[in-house]
Amino acid sequence: MSSTSGKSLTFSPRPSALSFDIGTCSLSCPDGQGWIGGGNCHDCPSDAPYSPAGSYACSSTPPYYSCPAGSSNPSQGETEDACVPCTGGTFSSSNSESCTPCTAGTFSGPSSSSCAPCAAGRYCPTEGSSTDQGAGPCAAGRYCPAGSSTDQGAGPCAAGRYCPAGSSTDQGAGPCAAGRYCPEGSSTDQGAGPCAAAYYCPQGSATSQGAGACTAAGEYSPPGSGSCHICPAGTYLSDPGTSPDLHDSVDDCQICPSGTYNPDAGTSALFHDKVDDCTVCPAGTYNADQATSASYHISCTACSPGSKLEDDGVDASNHDTVDDCVGCGPGYFSNEDVGVDKCPEGEVSPAGASVCSSCPAGYDCSEGTVPCATGKYSNGDTSGGEEPTPSCVACEKGFRCPGGTDRIECLAGTHQPSGSSSTCLPCGAGKFQQGRGMEICDECLEGYFCPERTVNPIACGSVALFCEAGATIVVAASSGHYTTPATAEAVTTRTSQTICEPGFACIGGVKTSCDGPGQYSDETGLSACKSSPAGKKPTSNRQGTEICPAGTYSIGGADECSTCGEGERSEEGAAGCSTCSTCVPGKYKISGCSADTETQCGDCLKGKASMGGEATSCTECNSDGRYSDEDGASICKTAPAGSKPTSNRQGTEICPAGTYSVGGADKCSTCGEGERSEEGAAGCSTCSTCVPGKYKISGCSADTETQCGDCLKGKASMGGEATSCTECSGDGQYADEMGLAACKTAPAGTKPTSDRQGVESCPAGTFSVGGANECSDCGSGETTDVGAAGCRTCATCGTGKYKISDCSLGSETQCSDCPKNTFTISGATDINGCEDCPAGGHSQPGSGYCNQCLSGKYYEEETNDCKLCPAGTYTATGGVDLEACIACDDGFYSSDPGSSTCFTCAPGKFTNDDQTDCLLCPSGKISGVASSECTVCEIGKFAENEGSVECKFCNTEEIIKGSFQKASRRP
Repeated sequence: MSSTSGKSLTFSPRPSALSFDIGTCSLSCPDGQGWIGGGNCHDCPSDAPYSPAGSYACSSTPPYYSCPAGSSNPSQGETEDACVPCTGGTFSSSNSESCTPCTAGTFSGPSSSSCAPCAAGRYCPTEGSSTDQGAGPCAAGRYCPAGSSTDQGAGPCAAGRYCPAGSSTDQGAGPCAAGRYCPEGSSTDQGAGPCAAAYYCPQGSATSQGAGACTAAGEYSPPGSGSCHICPAGTYLSDPGTSPDLHDSVDDCQICPSGTYNPDAGTSALFHDKVDDCTVCPAGTYNADQATSASYHISCTACSPGSKLEDDGVDASNHDTVDDCVGCGPGYFSNEDVGVDKCPEGEVSPAGASVCSSCPAGYDCSEGTVPCATGKYSNGDTSGGEEPTPSCVACEKGFRCPGGTDRIECLAGTHQPSGSSSTCLPCGAGKFQQGRGMEICDECLEGYFCPERTVNPIACGSVALFCEAGATIVVAASSGHYTTPATAEAVTTRTSQTICEPGFACIGGVKTSCDGPGQYSDETGLSACKSSPAGKKPTSNRQGTEICPAGTYSIGGADECSTCGEGERSEEGAAGCSTCSTCVPGKYKISGCSADTETQCGDCLKGKASMGGEATSCTECNSDGRYSDEDGASICKTAPAGSKPTSNRQGTEICPAGTYSVGGADKCSTCGEGERSEEGAAGCSTCSTCVPGKYKISGCSADTETQCGDCLKGKASMGGEATSCTECSGDGQYADEMGLAACKTAPAGTKPTSDRQGVESCPAGTFSVGGANECSDCGSGETTDVGAAGCRTCATCGTGKYKISDCSLGSETQCSDCPKNTFTISGATDINGCEDCPAGGHSQPGSGYCNQCLSGKYYEEETNDCKLCPAGTYTATGGVDLEACIACDDGFYSSDPGSSTCFTCAPGKFTNDDQTDCLLCPSGKISGVASSECTVCEIGKFAENEGSVECKFCNTEEIIKGSFQKASRRP
């Protein structure tokens, strides 16, 4: 044996089956390695990974039998018998040693070469799912597209939609119910709750405020409304939307005032949006109700015969009491000769009589001839005297006495508790009275309801309704509740409701056992029985479900689990038995499976769909609103709102303007009269009215909106159906811009222009507090500026000014500025009151004080500022002009502007011409202190340097005046 670096090479006597020759020895490497050269074994490459122990070469072919896809060779046998089919929930490619579990979200049947997505609406949470039904349906409020691995799927249900358990798209089962709203993740069409008060929620609303507010004048909306309500007859609501609290109940609709009525039964908010919609009663009628009930204001009451009311709908105060009906009442007569007059003593007349007759019964003739007053009647007794004289007595309880002889029993449904009355009172809502002449009304019985003036209580009517004692209306049973008592005798007189128990469902007030195929109810308050899902069956008490045992299955909705057939099997909780795999959704079967081949499936083309399985063809998408715009579709899509399928069913096209589609229809519908729509609309909208500030030019058509125009200046409009704008003609009114909803009021200090298109300021001497057509004059001793809101006392002159003249009407006190270099602090009565500035001071005209320039400065009038004295000058105290700057004396200088003094030139220097500097004396000259020039050295002397202060003697025989010489040289 010999060894090399790296892995060892083992040499042994050559076996007879090995043909490799290295001398007389053979070479072998460990499993998965081969001999490359150089005496070492190396790992096999990825494209030739196989090298069984004892071999020296790597190969792409395994050393065992190569099984087909859908099976494996776990024993690494060398024949076909070693191939084992993959079980459901696993798959393999060819040449596999083992089958791989399907990942979460996918499944496979037996002998599968690949995994398919879990069914839409279902979820497969673990590896190795063997059916497309997975562990169960998608959670309620969520949606699971094909291939989902959790019951939470791809996300929550879309806002405005609801997704029951098992939903496959975010559109779920449909839109939220009208009057409810469904935020994201809603599981029922009842969503999160009812629409908010004062708002309306049509189908598909996503928020509690739905499609908008019902806060226009004349509208209201209680909680849970699918549309806005219009105030009922006899009422109005004038609030223009200032607060939703004023539009959340029918009680917000105000009852028309006495003397008026409103017969419109809620056909349009325009008939209920202001108190003026309550019409004054016409001639011959009245309405005395003081806004106690809307029902009393649907119409007006006619005056009694023999009386009249001439005002024809002009003034409500002429129609608000029966006394407004005038004419011949009892005890009076009228004819052409005498007009209206009282009957003589001992005679009487009925209402509307033209003559009087002898005093009959029903009148009190003891003192004149007086009919029995209302609330009294004649009892037939006499009061003495030669002739019988009937007297009048008070009406008893339970009766009404309109006056005269009549004492009338109160009818059934009415009562009179106090007596001495001319009328009977109707039984209030929630009460009834079957008898006549009764003092009180009885409370409505359980199981019955009683509206106002009820004689016999009215049975609730069906098991879907119940009425508690004293009910005024019937109440519908809530979803998930049943009415009681649940007896045959009380079918129409149920008195309450009870929540549904587990095992039952309640709808329409009826409790029904969940005993239909596969039905159960596992919670209280259900309105419908649940259906047992795939892989489960109901428990014996129908209050839950239990899982189907292994070897059985249920597709759902069955009472029992079915046993798998011969050659089939199932796991616990299976929805079906596993046999040959079926085609996944979106495919159809081309050919069935055989012993060694899998089912062959093909994709559905556009315009068709298939749920897969055993289907041998794809279904045409030819039902209403159906289409398929992609190959391999499992179900036909539904054309969404605003569109329709194309003729080949392979896509959709947008509905044109003037048409609409709510979705799921082959054709777009045409909008009706008075409606319109945009391109791609889900519905038609009522033609809009003009917004405030505009008026209607023309109405809308199928594809065009109402045309509105802006009100011009000087006019205004509240919009709506108005076809013209109103002139701003009221006191102080104007409109200074186009498109105003209401006229503006002229503010203080102004009045409207003559064309009412703006305002103009009040002239001086006049004023306006606002809202007036003209400006008012100021009084004596007063004045104003232009545009004043009021007048003021004439002013005095202020600081820096003196009075020229007193004020007059329309003009202020006339003042003038004090002259330059004078001042006044508090104002002066004439020019003599302007004081002169002190020495060195200055001021501008109209000054209240004088300015004093500092030393080194002077006042410049052009700039109204203190300026620096020029270089070469100075001032010690400041001056009123440039002349105050004094030029420096000879021998003195000031080099900087603004000097307060001049400086002395030092010896050896002299001042320049403008006295701004000291210069050095040139050579040959000298100077003393404060010199304005230099002196030439005398003959025999010299000054060698500049700035010399003295002349030195020369050492030369030749002297030139003004020369210089050093000791070492001569000139």
